Amino acid sequence: MTPTAPPSQPVPFVCTASTVFLSQNLARDTQLYSAAGATPPPPPFVAVGSPSPERYNGLGYNSSDKFLYASSKASEPPYSPGHLLMIDSTGTVFDLGALPAASAAALSNGFTAGAFGAGASAGTYYGTDPSPSPGNAGASNQMYVDPITPNGAASTVTMTKAPIIADWTYDYGFLWGVDQRNGDKRIARISPATGVVTEWPQAVVPSSSYSYGAAWSFGSRGNLWFFNNHSGKIYRVKIHHPHGAPTFSLVSVSHTTPDTGNDAATCGSGPRK
Repeated sequence: MTPTAPPSQPVPFVCTASTVFLSQNLARDTQLYSAAGATPPPPPFVAVGSPSPERYNGLGYNSSDKFLYASSKASEPPYSPGHLLMIDSTGTVFDLGALPAASAAALSNGFTAGAFGAGASAGTYYGTDPSPSPGNAGASNQMYVDPITPNGAASTVTMTKAPIIADWTYDYGFLWGVDQRNGDKRIARISPATGVVTEWPQAVVPSSSYSYGAAWSFGSRGNLWFFNNHSGKIYRVKIHHPHGAPTFSLVSVSHTTPDTGNDAATCGSGPRK
């Protein structure tokens, strides 16, 4: 879609070191945090600006223009649900208008999972909402694809399954997330080009009735990070053989403040195409 002009000049991020961004929903607000360092943090995360008077989710970092993007979730002012939001380095949120009709099934709730691609798709945002949507008894199987450019045309890709993924992250040309539909918390790999969803049982991320609401890629390729909303534990998982039948190993576990509305993105974390 074509972004409309924000009311004031946004300030792009300058990632002098690899940085993880984490958004957490407060009572009715969202606070953005960041953690920067040459090695994958654990936390602490530090606040970026003041809380935004909006619950947003589906966070992704666009390396093409150096801004974060997300979608609005709540119906309280100042934003309507299902709007595309741009977030600058001060934590200020700019409303770019309603998401296109191509994603109408998700407009009532915005997006929960969001990420940008890399390489040729570096400026393309991929979003989905695992909540039940009109005409769909389970999770949505629609992936929203939006090249954030002046002449970008949004579209949808129908996924072969409807995974209940609270967030996903891009690596090796795929989107990766933890599917809550299965009791064993399978790790899902989604092709953003074809919508093919493939899942594998794993034993590195514990089963939980709570979602893994933030996922990010950080450090060397194949390092995925999954944040458990309830425990606040962050699991660093290494992918082996990502293009075939992957296996997964646990690298480390760290801890930060738990929250029911997390999402994450990274900048300066190396090539992911």
